[in-house]
Amino acid sequence: MMQQSTNNEKKIQENVKVFQLLLAKKWSQNFDSYDFEIIIDELQKIGLDVEGLHEVIETLGQIYYLEDNKKEPFYPRLAFDGEKLEVTISYYTKKFLYTLERENMVEVGKAVQVHDTVINLIRNHNINDVELLAKMALTDVENVKRIKNNLN
Repeated sequence: MMQQSTNNEKKIQENVKVFQLLLAKKWSQNFDSYDFEIIIDELQKIGLDVEGLHEVIETLGQIYYLEDNKKEPFYPRLAFDGEKLEVTISYYTKKFLYTLERENMVEVGKAVQVHDTVINLIRNHNINDVELLAKMALTDVENVKRIKNNLN
């Protein structure tokens, strides 16, 4: 029971990080904007289903950005209608995304490379064994399972 709870929390934190990185990517494409739209396909591409998105939204409300020894909320305003997610961010959210983007460029590159490698091996080479895929993509089996589940 405790292990399942820990795994669930870990998955939620991974989903939050992936969502924040998607926001950082959207923001980096248009620095002046405070409003973004993310369609469901983009969310599914990064591994978020509707349930996962609701967990992310709930968790984002607990994240703060420290600015001049004052806690400022990271939490963007979100509206999800089932097809698209409308996001409005604040000045502090932008600062957080900027910091996050700089800190995670290498990590994001690796995650994208692993994702693309696994998809390529499945689609173009008909390799479906998760352990073999994990070894070939230099990642863990759970990550491969997640990518494979999102592919279907």
